[in-house]
Amino acid sequence: MSQAFVPKDAEIALPARSAKLEANVMDVYAKRASAAGADFKGQALSQQQVADLLWCAYGMNRKDVGKLTAPSTMNSQEATLYAIFPSGAYRYDNANHKLIRVATADLRKEVASMQKDMADAPLMLLVVCHPNKIPVPPAKQRECCLIDAGIVSQNISLYCAAAGLKNRPRITMDQDALRKALGLAADDMLVINHPIAL
Repeated sequence: MSQAFVPKDAEIALPARSAKLEANVMDVYAKRASAAGADFKGQALSQQQVADLLWCAYGMNRKDVGKLTAPSTMNSQEATLYAIFPSGAYRYDNANHKLIRVATADLRKEVASMQKDMADAPLMLLVVCHPNKIPVPPAKQRECCLIDAGIVSQNISLYCAAAGLKNRPRITMDQDALRKALGLAADDMLVINHPIAL
């Protein structure tokens, strides 16, 4: 069994994505499911699993043109993916496939909010959108962010199904506490999060 990944450094270069997974597309869709809170007491992912998960969710798959695994409105790439571990919170730098620490506190309770059993998850992913990056009228920016974040969320769910990981997409979270802890702007949108475990 692979060693559990416990990030400690301020910046962590992630290993390259795996060349393939032993799952076909139809099986992945058949297995996609949302886990219950009690399912998140499992052990942490390996570093390779974290690297693969982040790349599938919102990684750069065409580096020569700066394009990602998830499409976005007018290629605005307005989302940021945060990985919340017991040892701290990290921003995923998809251009360089690395983690950059943004907080040293364990923010899993803030992500879990009133659904306290979710706080046992060894990893939580949080999708944050920056509406002002989208060159459309302000009245449309929120709608675009919700759609684009939903695509990232589905990428997360499909990788988890392929890799045999438990996950659950949720919008419940303590937005005020997370906004402060992560240093987010007032107009940044904390859209959706995923607790994840083996």
